[in-house]
Amino acid sequence: MATVESTNNYAAKLVELPHWIDGTVIVAELQTKGKGQMGSAWLGEPGNLFCSYAIKLPFLSPKELPNWNQAVSLAVHDTIRKFHSDPLWIKWPNDVISKKGKLAGILIENSLQRTSIKQSIVGIGINSKHAPQTEGAASLDQFSDNEHLLMELSAQLEKRYFQLKNGKIDAIKLNYNEHLWMLGKPCNIKYKEQTLNVLFQGQNDKGNALFLKENGALELGIKEFQWISLPY
Repeated sequence: MATVESTNNYAAKLVELPHWIDGTVIVAELQTKGKGQMGSAWLGEPGNLFCSYAIKLPFLSPKELPNWNQAVSLAVHDTIRKFHSDPLWIKWPNDVISKKGKLAGILIENSLQRTSIKQSIVGIGINSKHAPQTEGAASLDQFSDNEHLLMELSAQLEKRYFQLKNGKIDAIKLNYNEHLWMLGKPCNIKYKEQTLNVLFQGQNDKGNALFLKENGALELGIKEFQWISLPY
């Protein structure tokens, strides 16, 4: 389809139907009300890749949601790696960045049951052609084949899906940490109007970012802090 308010919203309506096909992907050339993390907006230029996957995850428990985020992040990172020569990182929790700026964002919206994940809507925006007019955005340098990009993305997502389904959670964690920006390194973050010098310890089992500071550990969720020392 050409234009939608949000591919995630469209997918959310799809999964309300009595019968829908697992793995369905919604693709648009433009989102007018794209969504980012915690209610923020995802701004995208026309022609970039905007898509949402509707996926059933009955084999994962709610406590394994952080592993699903890691799997999706790796799928997007590895897809972009196929088309982009600059060094890439996953900026916690799931942005894909280079030295030039943010290349892709992910919004995962889950429907939970008591012991399992009923379904997951995975929204992905990749700046394939144009960098949005926002600070810190970058694109894939004149890339023009969104169809090829989508095929690779679907293949990478399927690969990580089956890794999780087959219980390869440790492999997912290891791969995620290999590409996680600033893991094990000192960095500066803004927290409660203060600038803190901390050591980034990665993502804990609850899905929060873990930092070490002079007087102990600091566990923070998304939107509770800001990175200060970005590579771009």
